[in-house]
Amino acid sequence: MSGEKVVYFVRHGEAAHNVDPAAFSTPDNPLTPRGREQASTTLRACLRAIVSDAGGGAFDAVVTSPMTRAIETCLYSIDGTLAPGVVPRVEPLCTERGSSVCDRGSRRSTLQARFPRLNFD
Repeated sequence: MSGEKVVYFVRHGEAAHNVDPAAFSTPDNPLTPRGREQASTTLRACLRAIVSDAGGGAFDAVVTSPMTRAIETCLYSIDGTLAPGVVPRVEPLCTERGSSVCDRGSRRSTLQARFPRLNFD
């Protein structure tokens, strides 16, 4: 089945609003230390297993929501062996739709300054 593509969807690791109800009133919460650990160990191990099961190939593309928690999850989980040469793309259409203040993202210019290695085009 050449040309077939498989898409994996991943939610973000634990973010501030997942553990502190007061953080629901803070826009664009980052990952907690536990969330960073989830992304850098557990998720990374799962992604490595996927790559290994696929015969050692790597991911062709990586796309993330522009929410800080999603970007951080992406960056902590992907290493050079999982997507060598791939620049993660930030895609606003992947943004979670919610009614809480915590679901409001940061300005593009702010994210570009914080995460310069991502593709915002």
